[in-house]
Amino acid sequence: MAAPADRRPLLLGHRGCRTSEFCENSIAAFEHSLASGCDGFEFDVRQTSDKKFVCVHDEGIRRCDVAANDYEKLCKQYLNYWTGPKRTEIALLQDVLTRFSNRAFLDIELKVPGMEAEVAGLLKGMNPGYHVVSSFLPDVLRRMSEIDSKIPLGYISRRLDAVQIWTKLPVKYVIPRHDLVSHELIAAVHDAGCKLLTWTVNRPKEMLALAEWGVDGIISDDPALLSETLSPTR
Repeated sequence: MAAPADRRPLLLGHRGCRTSEFCENSIAAFEHSLASGCDGFEFDVRQTSDKKFVCVHDEGIRRCDVAANDYEKLCKQYLNYWTGPKRTEIALLQDVLTRFSNRAFLDIELKVPGMEAEVAGLLKGMNPGYHVVSSFLPDVLRRMSEIDSKIPLGYISRRLDAVQIWTKLPVKYVIPRHDLVSHELIAAVHDAGCKLLTWTVNRPKEMLALAEWGVDGIISDDPALLSETLSPTR
């Protein structure tokens, strides 16, 4: 049984989509997430040597370090790395914002420090209700808040001992790994006026349970399964 429509959490594709048909963090993956019925998607951002903000999760692509190489070279490596019919160039943050900011909730994860000012500039004037800038790195979140306190921020955690750091950070979203979520954590986050998103949830049973618990958003590798499981029409 699906969660009641008025309690349905945000449904977000992890890196857009991580099924074999799509390249993760690609425009095609992002479009698929929305076409599947999700509200938006999570994606990763790094910076190249020529100051491009690219949607890439890992530090490198086939031993080609993102930070040490320019966008053109990375795209060549990327096209060689990914196989299948959905191959595409590396997505740029600015293009993603232009294409999706008015029709999707965007969870923009900053993987490294040093991009805060430029990213804040790209987000200027955009509706803060449609995005969150998230990171595992507390200093990145503090810096973003110093630059523009109106940008919604989210702290990501994969360890239990790190989860509680959110109380000391200027965040509106708490984003723990799904196995760290508890009724007590959800209550504490909501009591503080914040929201809780959780990742990466790929089993229908867990999707339904977390929705019933009252999480505010669920991030899944399979956006079609997530939407099918939690659709208010089910």
